[in-house]
Amino acid sequence: MKMRLSSYCLLITILLTLIHCTPEKTTVKTDIDQLYAVQYDSKYKDSLAKSINPEIKTALDLSNTHHNRIIIDSALHKLRWTYDSINFKKLSHKAIKYATDKDDKYFLASTYNNIGMYYHDLFKLDSTYYYYLKTENIYKSLKDTLRLGETKFFQARLLFEMGLFMESESKTSQSLSLLKKYPKTPVHYEANQLMALCLIERKEYTEAERYLNTSINLMLKDLSTYKILDKKHAYLAITAAYGNLAEIKYLQNNFQESKKYSLIALNYAQQQKTHPVLLSFLKNNLAKTNYKLTKKTIYLNELIESYHTDSVFNNTFRMYYTAIDLAKLYQIENNNKTANKWANNAYQIATTNKILPLQVEALEFLLLNDDYGKKNEVKLLIQLRQTLSTQENQTRNTFARIAYETEIIEQENNKLKDIIFIITIIGVGLVLILLISSFRFKLKAKNKELKLVNEQRKANENINKLIIERNLIGIDSIKKERNRIAKDLHDSVVNAIFTIRFNLQLLETNNNNTKQLLITELEKLENNTRDISHDLINNRLFNDNKFLQLVEEHILMQVNSWETSYSFHSDSKINFETFNAETKVNLFFILREAIQNINKYSKATQCTISFTKENNYLKLIISDNGIGFEQNLKNTGLGINNMHERALKIKGELLIKSQRNQGTTIILTIPFNS
Repeated sequence: MKMRLSSYCLLITILLTLIHCTPEKTTVKTDIDQLYAVQYDSKYKDSLAKSINPEIKTALDLSNTHHNRIIIDSALHKLRWTYDSINFKKLSHKAIKYATDKDDKYFLASTYNNIGMYYHDLFKLDSTYYYYLKTENIYKSLKDTLRLGETKFFQARLLFEMGLFMESESKTSQSLSLLKKYPKTPVHYEANQLMALCLIERKEYTEAERYLNTSINLMLKDLSTYKILDKKHAYLAITAAYGNLAEIKYLQNNFQESKKYSLIALNYAQQQKTHPVLLSFLKNNLAKTNYKLTKKTIYLNELIESYHTDSVFNNTFRMYYTAIDLAKLYQIENNNKTANKWANNAYQIATTNKILPLQVEALEFLLLNDDYGKKNEVKLLIQLRQTLSTQENQTRNTFARIAYETEIIEQENNKLKDIIFIITIIGVGLVLILLISSFRFKLKAKNKELKLVNEQRKANENINKLIIERNLIGIDSIKKERNRIAKDLHDSVVNAIFTIRFNLQLLETNNNNTKQLLITELEKLENNTRDISHDLINNRLFNDNKFLQLVEEHILMQVNSWETSYSFHSDSKINFETFNAETKVNLFFILREAIQNINKYSKATQCTISFTKENNYLKLIISDNGIGFEQNLKNTGLGINNMHERALKIKGELLIKSQRNQGTTIILTIPFNS
């Protein structure tokens, strides 16, 4: 027997090795230049192209070996930052051919990524997206979630640059989800910051601030060791994050906090050599914040200096945003002429670079703040909005088409691989069938056992429900019978005693003392009978101990399919004897209806029930962590309507709070004199 089991284990090991054999994953570090979207001016690019020209010529003549492919990949990494399109295309085509011939998927993915970065630097975003998508598909086939998460982040950043903020947010979420298993990649820092930028566009500033603080805390934790980022890039990333925090506070009109974060960012910037454009962004933030705090025009001059710095590096976006900031601040100064000058400057920048959203923003500023009508500009604004809408739809459709076509090509390639894979599977399939058969009977036995357990659980639930219903029916029956007896006593006995007493008073007799004694005794009997009647109506079914005991027993018997855990607490200061029987009955039925709804619909894992005393009021609070429901629906259930009606009967107020996926809380408040 042991011999046979050993043979099976060995055979399974061999089969799993054949089926799940995948290429070894590389340990290449994150491309920092790509991560921080490094941009160089024309002078640097020309200089770089000349310096690496011998290396490129050598790479173009190399044969297809593993070592040579590493050299070609390194050359492409450098060449992508130049304007040398001829050599870049030659070398990238060679790299794709070499990778395909040797089935070197990591080399192919790296080549596609380099091509995507090259087109991104040229602002050809359709081509960038296409090659990022091809890179993603390769990493999917390799099941390399680290590289897949990084690629999704680069796609998210591209979508953000196109103004597709919702799509960018979705891709960023996917990236963060994939990278959870890899805490030591710096992509976490930038992905959290990108998520914050998406949320800023949606004006969700609190959530955006949370993501930025997450990014900052991760980076500060690494500062002492520099295991993830070197000091230069760590300070660069922290500087940008604090700058974005300052921008959030500025948008929230919290200028003191904005100034604080701007100064922190500048402090980090001064400790390392910082790119002038980033430094300009920080000074811009601080200057406009100081202006808001002091209204001193000196800070407007600092913004103008920031604009000139941006123009030296021809940074379109920074030039635009600085110009529009100046326009808004000069408007506060009531200097409409200068405000319109800067707004027009911003408009020209956006128009020259064909950035439609910024064109619309600048043009709207001009139209809203000029003293005279501009019919042509109004027409142009309408045309731009229409064009912008059309362009967004075309962009989405183009990206969808690229994704579809790329997927089709990948599917055709996968079909060929599947044919080879199926041939292998058929060879080992017969052996697997024998192994599966040996476990099949055990599995059936386990299933039968599980089925019996489930049936027993359902039976227990039905028994509990029957017990609860029986108790409640008994309570109702006792109450009805007591009320009937009380009414009979009141309507027959009390009335009869009253009639006898009344007639006795009218009776003429010489013995007045005896007459008065009989009348007095009849009055006592009448009062005692009335008291008995009232005691029966206000029965003792729900006195202090029995009411709480009934509630506790009812809660303990609760069972449902999602195994909700119930907890109960009652304030010891509450004296339930102060409530009459009607109040206790309605209170109990409201509690029962709420618990029934939790068992039917909530899918909650926890539910807390409590009686508390606040001033002269009793509060019943029932709270669960279930799926909740939307309260704005016109048609509410019969159970909820009954709860509201019972609350009104006892002069109480019933409040229900619920949202989708955020649980439900029911609060019943009744006065102690009810």
